[in-house]
Amino acid sequence: MTTNTTPSSSTDVTVRLVGGPAYWDGQTLTYPRADVHEGPLDDVGAYLLIPDSSHLDAGNLPPWMGVDPRAHYAPDSEATREVWTFQGWIPA
Repeated sequence: MTTNTTPSSSTDVTVRLVGGPAYWDGQTLTYPRADVHEGPLDDVGAYLLIPDSSHLDAGNLPPWMGVDPRAHYAPDSEATREVWTFQGWIPA
């Protein structure tokens, strides 16, 4: 995934990530506008892998999470479709 600060075209939007692992907190990602604004709210978001998960504090994650858990980001409401907050971890 590429982090960008501006959309690459008028059909793209920039999504800001808030909270969660330091690797993703504060980053921006570019997604097609339709993926962010035209589907049901429950379908918007991403499961993001941390490229080097060795820095994760394994003591804070249950053993069933596996070696490379995904950080789940999603909007909290219709009004915040372009701001995705950390929702928790998804097992590998």
